[in-house]
Amino acid sequence: MAEHSEFVVKAPFNDSSTGDCVLQTPDGTQFVVHRVVLSLASQIWSDMFSLPQASEGASDTRPVIPVEEDPETMEALLRLVYPLPPPHINSYDVATKLVQACDKYFIDVSRLDTILHKVLRTTAALEADPLGVYALAWRLGLNDEAKEASRYTHRLDLNDPKVNSNLVRRSGSFNSLVALWDLRLRRETSMDDLVKLSEIKPMGSGELGCNRHGRYESSYASEWNMQKYFAAKSSAGVALQQPHPRCSSVRQFFGVEIPAMNSECGGCVAGAEGKHISMKRVINAALENFPQTITGGSPGDCIIQAKDGTKFVVYRVILSLASSVWNDMFSLPQSSEAFSGEHPVIPVDEDPETMEALLTMLYPMEPPRIESYDLAIKLVQACDKYFINTSRLSAFLHDILRATHALETDPLGVYALAWRLQMEEEVKIASRYTHRLDLYDQRVVEELIRRTGTISAVMT
Repeated sequence: MAEHSEFVVKAPFNDSSTGDCVLQTPDGTQFVVHRVVLSLASQIWSDMFSLPQASEGASDTRPVIPVEEDPETMEALLRLVYPLPPPHINSYDVATKLVQACDKYFIDVSRLDTILHKVLRTTAALEADPLGVYALAWRLGLNDEAKEASRYTHRLDLNDPKVNSNLVRRSGSFNSLVALWDLRLRRETSMDDLVKLSEIKPMGSGELGCNRHGRYESSYASEWNMQKYFAAKSSAGVALQQPHPRCSSVRQFFGVEIPAMNSECGGCVAGAEGKHISMKRVINAALENFPQTITGGSPGDCIIQAKDGTKFVVYRVILSLASSVWNDMFSLPQSSEAFSGEHPVIPVDEDPETMEALLTMLYPMEPPRIESYDLAIKLVQACDKYFINTSRLSAFLHDILRATHALETDPLGVYALAWRLQMEEEVKIASRYTHRLDLYDQRVVEELIRRTGTISAVMT
């Protein structure tokens, strides 16, 4: 082994190995491995080993393959793919690197759930990277760990498209984001009842207080002004960002003081303290039922099923706001055959790639990445079908509409789409490729008018 490496390689990857290849990490650590094992585990390695190996850098008769992973990550990865006891992962950092290595080498991550579930429950990982822990737990199907991690996501800004896109990318599922939105919605809905507990109304008929100076009433009064309500809600909102919120004092939780009716009266002071204890008890009891985690079932309230059977769990309110067609569709009575569990299933004609791009465009996320002209056309057609405004498309279709392949394959279509989206530079570029079109052909003219929605595109 390389003398400058401090990592100790254990069997069966050390010099005593019967392996026929060496993987060398950046610090010089060498792992002797069997190409057949790695080839079966990873198509990347299979392709790598099929290439001619240079004699330079060989270890005895074994070819040396440099890798970018550190020794700890590589050892864990090898133990994962070899028929050996699973690796012991004691840090979230190593867990993350191991998943990244699996992704890099196209290695199935399904076996990681039994290896990583403990590290994904550590407070250090949950506090350091709640989004990453939640996304990884979701990806591995670790429902309990995903639930626990969702407690730590309350500070995340789900209105930030970068946060949303990062979550979907790391979890591999759009539904992981929908689950957090569902949690936020349930928390907001429950907030009103919780904030009502902060009201303190003196001179009522309650049990706590003083007969001379008055008692406290805990019922919510209609005259309680909105300024106090929003101040208490704001204070509670900060306290509720904690993964396990508790009310240690009413002032700390709601920013509300419990004044004694008369600070010089022992009965009033005792009454104020009694009121504080009583309110804390009620508030903490309410916190036991306050939404803190994602639900065990699928989030959202409807399922859109693509033509190949792929299902997208969505919120009807978002789709209804974006499309009058979906709004009318959701208002119709659903047959029993259309139900799957709790959610109605709406079949659509679009393929999964088109539907995912459409939903990503409608939800508050980064725009979808459209990497083919074919997908761009299908996305526009879906927008037209569901009466969805296409003005936002220009932000992420300009590169596709400048691609030479698209311009040469369908110059009329590119020109028409660029015109429709009011993309002046793309219209000019596409017009260069239209010189062969026969504008005296009535069918060409009608097609251009149909695609652009205006005769001006022909006249220009």
